[in-house]
Formats: sequence, structure tokens, C-alpha cells
Amino acid sequence: MLGPYTLRAFGVELSSGMRSRARALLAYYVLHPEGARVEQAVDDLWPEIGPDQVLKQFWRALGDLRSHLERTGHTHMEVLVKRGNHYRCNEVEVACDLWDFERALDAAAQRDDETARAALRRAVEEYRGDLMSGLDFPWAEPLRVRLRSRALDAALRLAVLEESAGRLDTAVAVLERALDVDPYAEEPSCRLMALHAARGHLDAVGATWQLLTRRLSDLGVVPSSATTSLYERLVRPG
Repeated sequence: MLGPYTLRAFGVELSSGMRSRARALLAYYVLHPEGARVEQAVDDLWPEIGPDQVLKQFWRALGDLRSHLERTGHTHMEVLVKRGNHYRCNEVEVACDLWDFERALDAAAQRDDETARAALRRAVEEYRGDLMSGLDFPWAEPLRVRLRSRALDAALRLAVLEESAGRLDTAVAVLERALDVDPYAEEPSCRLMALHAARGHLDAVGATWQLLTRRLSDLGVVPSSATTSLYERLVRPG
């Protein structure tokens, strides 16, 4: 789910053959592990569907999902479980990098020591790109934005812990990873410039500044006055 949307079952990547509505239905329930009623899922996924077609649309999508999995594995596997008119992912059968990412963040939030650092490291490694990058699912956009923000916060916190422990090279790498998450964020660029300056790498300070200004110029904006002042203090003697 993080990065390109990829499905694997029975050791096989399901890169073709599965209908788009089946892929969308599975993605929706993965993003709603607490589950959702049929009407809610169809309204979010296919808002153009009329009330009289809701059940038919849901069962078409679910039928496509079931039949494709059965053809792939030659066996029955129930990835959605039902209670009344409410469905949810079967966590016995389904694993997901998004869930691993969120569990790592939850673990890090409860500690502030080496355990937190290890959990943050897992979270940063799990976040390999925006949620289902490249797919235009309007119903997923709010979560995509929220996850990007959480991934950036995790990387910034991890960089602080690594710097505090004296692992400056690792802190630099984490901040560079943060800029992969959000290339236009000024905070990781500021921290990265400060780290480079503290190590006497003024050429790296300049390179970081130039990259930031170039990226922001693509949006038609310039670095904030605080970022600009920081850069000038770092590169000017005294």
C-alpha cells in the first residue's frame, strides 16, 4: 500500500487479470481495518452508483476478488469476513505494510529510548512512498496526506535520536529520507544544513540549500525568512 499498490497471493504478484473494482474493494477495506458496511464502502468507492445498484456493485467486486484468488491459488481464501452487513479484512489471511507502519509508530509513541528508535527505524523503512502512489482514488487522498505527515514526523524524530546518540552519518541519511517523503518540507532541509555545518561540510550546506530553493521554485515560492537566515548564518564566518 505504501508506494505503488501491489498485491501478492500464494507467492504470486497479482499484476494483471484482477478487475479494478476488486482491487479497489480490497484496498478500501485494508485502509479501514475496523471494517465498514456495504453501503458505506460502495458510497465511498463508487459514489455515482444509484441506491438500487449498491448491493449488485458490491457483490460484483467481491465476487471478482474471490474468483481471482481462487484461480491463483486453486483454493478458497476469504480475505473479507462478514458480520451482518458489516465487512472487515480477515487479518488471519491478510498482511499489509501499512499496518506494519502504523504498528511501529504506535510502539514508538509509547517509549522514548532505544526501543523507540528501533520502532521509528521500522516505520521509516516501511514508508516506501505515498499511499498507493500513482492511483487517483479520491476517497484515499485524506489518508494519503495524513500518512505522509506521520512518516515525515517519524523521520524527524528518528534523526533527533540518532544525532543525540552521536550517530551523525545515520542522522544525515534519515533526514535525506525525510526529504524523499516530502521534498518541499523546509524543516528537514534546515536540520540537514545544520548537521552538515556542524561537521564542517559547508559545500553540503550549499548543495542542500540549492536543492531546496530549486524545488520550492517549482511551486512558485521561496524559502521562508527563517530558513534563509539559518542558511546565511551557517555559511558566513562569524
